[in-house]
Amino acid sequence: MTSAAFSPSVDETEDARGASLNFRSNHDIVTILRDKSNLLIYYLLGGCSLTRKVDSMEDAGAVTARRDRIVGIEPIDLCECPPTVLPGTIQPHGVLLVARARDLRIAFASSNAESLIGIPAHRMLGATLPECLGESVWGELSDESDAARGSGSVAARVVPMNGRLYHLEVRKAGGLVYLEAQPDRLGEDRVDPLPRLREATSALRRSASLEGLLRKAVSEVKRYTGYDRVMVYRFDADGHGYVAAEEHESGMRSFLDLHYPLSGHAVEARQMHLRQRVRVIADADYRPVPVFADPETATHDPFDMSCCALRGVSPLYLACMREIGAQATMALSLVVDDRLWGLIVCHHREPRNPSPEMRGCCELLSQIVSLLVRQCEDLDAQREMRLRDKVLRKIRTQLGGGNSILVALLAAKQEVLSLVGATGALLCFDGRRVTIGKTPPVEIAEAVKLRLHKLESDMMFSHSALSELFPEMTSQRELASGVLLVTMLGHPDEGILWFRPEVAKTVRWAGHPEGGPAAATWTGEEALDLGTLEARSFETWKMSVERQSLPWSGADLEAANSLKRMIATEALRNAEEHFARSTFIDTLTGLPNRRAVQERLQTWAARAGAIPAAILLINLDRFKLINEVFGHRTGDELLVQVAHRLSHKLPGGTMLARHGGDEFAILCEEITPGEADALAAAIRMIFESPFLVDDHSFRVTASIGVSHGTQHGDGELLRSADVALHAAKRDGRNKAVAFDERLHTIATHSLELEQDLYRALEQDELRLVYQPLALLPHGNLLGFEALVRWQHPTKGSISPADFIPAAEETGLIVPIGRWVLREAVKRTMECRKEFGRDFVIHVNVSAQQLIGPRFVEDVREVLERYGCTPSSLSIEVTESTLMRDSAVRSLREVKKLGVQVSLDDFGMGYSSLSYLHQLPIDIVKIDKSFVDEIATNQQSREFFEAMVKLIQTLGMRSVAEGVEEEAQYQIALQAGCNGAQGFFFSRPLGAAPLHEMLTLCLDRKWNLATGGR
Repeated sequence: MTSAAFSPSVDETEDARGASLNFRSNHDIVTILRDKSNLLIYYLLGGCSLTRKVDSMEDAGAVTARRDRIVGIEPIDLCECPPTVLPGTIQPHGVLLVARARDLRIAFASSNAESLIGIPAHRMLGATLPECLGESVWGELSDESDAARGSGSVAARVVPMNGRLYHLEVRKAGGLVYLEAQPDRLGEDRVDPLPRLREATSALRRSASLEGLLRKAVSEVKRYTGYDRVMVYRFDADGHGYVAAEEHESGMRSFLDLHYPLSGHAVEARQMHLRQRVRVIADADYRPVPVFADPETATHDPFDMSCCALRGVSPLYLACMREIGAQATMALSLVVDDRLWGLIVCHHREPRNPSPEMRGCCELLSQIVSLLVRQCEDLDAQREMRLRDKVLRKIRTQLGGGNSILVALLAAKQEVLSLVGATGALLCFDGRRVTIGKTPPVEIAEAVKLRLHKLESDMMFSHSALSELFPEMTSQRELASGVLLVTMLGHPDEGILWFRPEVAKTVRWAGHPEGGPAAATWTGEEALDLGTLEARSFETWKMSVERQSLPWSGADLEAANSLKRMIATEALRNAEEHFARSTFIDTLTGLPNRRAVQERLQTWAARAGAIPAAILLINLDRFKLINEVFGHRTGDELLVQVAHRLSHKLPGGTMLARHGGDEFAILCEEITPGEADALAAAIRMIFESPFLVDDHSFRVTASIGVSHGTQHGDGELLRSADVALHAAKRDGRNKAVAFDERLHTIATHSLELEQDLYRALEQDELRLVYQPLALLPHGNLLGFEALVRWQHPTKGSISPADFIPAAEETGLIVPIGRWVLREAVKRTMECRKEFGRDFVIHVNVSAQQLIGPRFVEDVREVLERYGCTPSSLSIEVTESTLMRDSAVRSLREVKKLGVQVSLDDFGMGYSSLSYLHQLPIDIVKIDKSFVDEIATNQQSREFFEAMVKLIQTLGMRSVAEGVEEEAQYQIALQAGCNGAQGFFFSRPLGAAPLHEMLTLCLDRKWNLATGGR
């Protein structure tokens, strides 16, 4: 329906300068400006183009060029207008002028300009604001605020013009300057805002609850403004609204607790209330004033009137006002956290136009109420949190009693129900299913749980009308109309399903909430009949709400999450006890592992007295070649046989451990240097006989490093043995070397390395290579880990294993780490720009760098310098780094920037699983040593899968490191790892191979899981 068919009658006796406008029915929506030259000015309804130019005209013998330029606007479909807006018109109690910001030339002017400010609209079109208002008046406004200079703020002044006082407001938006002028009504509701605001604020602050605050707000606003009715209109979470508080004069209809359905127009109207916090309609019977345009100046098509206090109102809305007995309204926006929380709506039975001062005071008052609403909501939330925390503490006491999770929850069953306001629950733990409270039969409850899990894969799901999902559950509505499902411990079979019963209620609606008259789309002749609208739009509907429970609140969901974390912590604590026992055992050989050796050394170092001890480190020569030729399964079996032979050769009281990979350690206490050397010689003898694995005979030699002494410290003893072992390797392998002073040349070499490192930074000898990370399950490229390399000018490539420890000892690791961070982010952004894809770059950070005073600032500067999205950067740290509180604080600050944090080499340090969830970790990278044997050893595989499950229970992502075989990749995939890296996918790549690989990825010719080896 358009308004093009409207046929207004023309009164030839009307003065040519007048405007005839009558909006008492839709058929009268028309704007006519006539003179003896038969000039027709098309009316403006907004949302259309400036299309028609009229002929020049004479008016009582006066000819003006500006009158020639006045154009009309093609009408729009009235049904498409928001219900509270009539675009292109204003209310008659003020004048609107809209000028271009760049030269202040007036492009639009309301037709009532002459009657209110003494200057005809056609004379102002094309002129400048200073010309029309006077240089002095415009100068005052310009000096008062920089709105006219483009900042977007508002300037408001009472100024004299043409012998009268006017209240002027100026604002700038979208390249236009809007000026609204109203005659100043001396003595009419002119107020000093501060005393009345202080009085109202003091009364509002005494409210003890949100409900009390809203009641007090309507009372204060009514007393403050003098309107006949004041109500608070609040929006539900589902978008509908209802009247939450009201105060009105006697004899008026009450709208308290009446609900209003959400419609598309309501959404638009609410957006307008966010842009303009005070909205006044002075008279529901007003005659709209059209806005005229100058075609040479009006370049905006159409212009935005949402910031105008005078903007016109739809006749549909005005009809609704009259229907409820409101001749004038004022709406004040309540904005909480940048969202429209509600409105304070004022109604008056007579026309009422509050002064600009009164409107300004009301806007301040609405801001105060908005702040107090937020404060009351926070206080209510805090009270609710304290009550739930008390319940959680009781449940925690039971969980910490040493019983199983299920037994503990059964002991606290009343608390488990009251925590979320449920009347029944299904508990699923330890392979058992138990109901508590009032629930459907256990088999029905379990079936609901399984179906909900299939329906929603998230770890939490809530619904207040279960029969809408499963109609057959209607018969159970008195027990289970509402459900809240929380899956725990990373497994769909473990968790709690809470139930709530049906709560039947009756809701009063103003208009049918499912598409009745108030929510209908107005079409055809019925839409033109305002009488029909007035008779039907405020019909009250009563809706009976059945088969629904009380809705699950955000506090309910947070409480359920808190219980989930508490149960997970307890499960992790139990698992940690098992992990603590198994963490000292090598799963392949059954021998103690490296951590057990370190623990034993620490115990030895702490004992009183000078107790001699020796460490022998045994490394199999060329063992990697066996793995490469015959496979890891053969290599693992060989290691098992070596462990068996060593254990039968050692004297009692001696500790034999697998120190890692193909290296074994022997720790002997109360042994002399001669006895240690003799033991090393005996060990070499056991390798003279071949090993038989899968019908293959293998002759293996071993290099042995020996360190002996008294209490020189556990670290020194182990380091000395390692130095001796490397010396045996350098000397040709298959021999035992005892540490002595001649090996101090290692220290000399280390010093040279340190000095060369200083030059390496200055001469730009360092470079980066990038090892891809695969995103599971598809094997697509997720990102890269940046690895630093050193190309020495004379010594060639130097291994990070050699220069990184030296850098850490000298403190050079900090500038090296800063360089790595900068180069890695720079290269990543270059790749993103070239290939149009996002990559995550993982950068290793040392403890020294992390606890440095500039680390967080360095990260921030790099992100800003190269325009990197924070989530595209992942900072990698080791477990030992997290033992420092200052390092954890730095990581928390980095996470606030949006950067990810990865825990590298997990399992090789001292992290407590029950403590890990308190750390700012996003990704846990499982150390290669836990991946090596998962394809050949069932116990290793089960242990690996348990680690993945526990990591995901903490809400973190898992990445398997050191994946070198297809079988390892498949196991990581089946275990649910989120990512993986290793030689199976790709070796670290330099710049050219990296570019080639990215090109193939872009062309979809490369997949890490199938073509990246």
